[in-house]
Amino acid sequence: MWTATTGPATVVVSSNFQYTVFVGSETWLRNGSVALTCGGTRHSRDDGTLTPLGPTRIIKGVHAGLAFTSVERQWAAGGCANVTTSIRHYAATEVIEFGTVFGAAGAKGTQTV
Repeated sequence: MWTATTGPATVVVSSNFQYTVFVGSETWLRNGSVALTCGGTRHSRDDGTLTPLGPTRIIKGVHAGLAFTSVERQWAAGGCANVTTSIRHYAATEVIEFGTVFGAAGAKGTQTV
C-alpha cells in the first residue's frame, strides 16, 4: 500500500498497518505490529484488541516547514484510549519517522507504546 525509501532504508506498509523495514537487501524488521498497554491491559492489532477506526490512509502535509508523505491509522484501545499511529517520510531530509499520538482525551490509566 505504501513504501518509503531513504538512503539504504526502505519501509513497506500494508493496508492493515503491518510493516517491514529493509536495510539494503536485508530484512531488518519483519511483520512490525502496533500494540499498546493501557490501564494494565495490552491491546494489539494482531489479536484484535486494538481496533481500527477507519482505513489506513496516505497523507501529504507539511510539519515544521518540511513536506512529508505518511501512512497513518487510527485505533481504539478498548475504552482506555484512542491513538493514531503513523510513519512519515521527509524526503528532503532523508528521514523516516515512526509516531504514535494519543487522542485529545488522553488515556485512562498509565500506558506504554
